[in-house]
Amino acid sequence: MTSEQPSFVVDTSVISRVLVGGDDPVAGLYADVLIGARWVIPLQVLAELRFGWSKSAWGPAKRGAAEDRLREHDLWLPDEAAAGLYAEFRNSCQKAGHGLADKRQAGDLWVALAALDAGLPLVTHDAVFRGAPGLTVIRRTAADVMSDQARAAQEGA
Repeated sequence: MTSEQPSFVVDTSVISRVLVGGDDPVAGLYADVLIGARWVIPLQVLAELRFGWSKSAWGPAKRGAAEDRLREHDLWLPDEAAAGLYAEFRNSCQKAGHGLADKRQAGDLWVALAALDAGLPLVTHDAVFRGAPGLTVIRRTAADVMSDQARAAQEGA
């Protein structure tokens, strides 16, 4: 992959639907953002995906295809420096009264941390990330997609 590609950290709420394929409406909201982009997949997201596959009794062929697709992208692994960033970010969230400070959101906090550590936007359909201190979030609606399509049509005219 080239460094000219756009890069994003991708949350479970999006990647799980993209990997399933088909006509999932949420996956469709992010197709134009993710196609041709480099995905950075937090370890937390990989764990959540594998749990979901196990829970849904995905067979070896379906799991293998999903794993192959994931291998095309980068995995974010936390290190010792990430532990310090975690503490600072959670403290910032707590001071701001943001929901990511709640210990029940620890998994989502790690996903946000991956985006902050990588210096990349987080692509998510989960509203909990909105307004988190210092985090750039891409969360799309059908209106966003229609607006983008209308803009592209005007530019093409």
